[in-house]
Amino acid sequence: MRKVKVLFVALVALTSLGAMALTATASAESGFLGNANPVSFTISSGAGTFQSVGSSIVVKCTSDSGEGQNTAEDTLGWFEVKFKGCTAGGLAATGLSCGLTPTSCASKEIFVQGSYHLYAEGGKAYLVLLPTEVHFEVLGILTSVKGSVIGEITSPTGTKEKITVALKQAGGKNSIEEVAGKKFTLESETNGGAFEQSGEETTETITGPATEEIMY
Repeated sequence: MRKVKVLFVALVALTSLGAMALTATASAESGFLGNANPVSFTISSGAGTFQSVGSSIVVKCTSDSGEGQNTAEDTLGWFEVKFKGCTAGGLAATGLSCGLTPTSCASKEIFVQGSYHLYAEGGKAYLVLLPTEVHFEVLGILTSVKGSVIGEITSPTGTKEKITVALKQAGGKNSIEEVAGKKFTLESETNGGAFEQSGEETTETITGPATEEIMY
């Protein structure tokens, strides 16, 4: 399956990160994502932005939706998300990858897929997203995005079926760029130019099965 291939490619990149175990507090915050058994979940968000350092053009998307699954390794998993209603400078920004759902080609949504890794530090839980390279265009001008980004898990205590992951950026720099002594950043280039640091802002809601219990 393509999902499995994507996961294995992403796991090769993760080998350099070292094995990280969640603390008890962070495991509770991460909920079903830290489950030792495979659990499927859905992903959704409202409006979000993407911007490169030094650029005044902000890519804006009205929403996104997708799905994912953790793996038996309990801190790893895969995800796939479609960004909808995207514009850059008021012009339509369209994706160049179909992903696993053919409708994402027909609708020109920006499709993102990759892996995630759960980290813990200071009693907080973080979700590091490692997407495969993403491509989109505006009036035939191609932009490529690569790298990784950190989101803080901000679930209310006791939440069983939902967690939220907040990514914040300003001027192309995400507010959190380092966790557990490791740095994670996004980069993008346009029309074959040099890659520059970039940032993403969105708040994702990740919904899993309500039957999964969270341990405290």
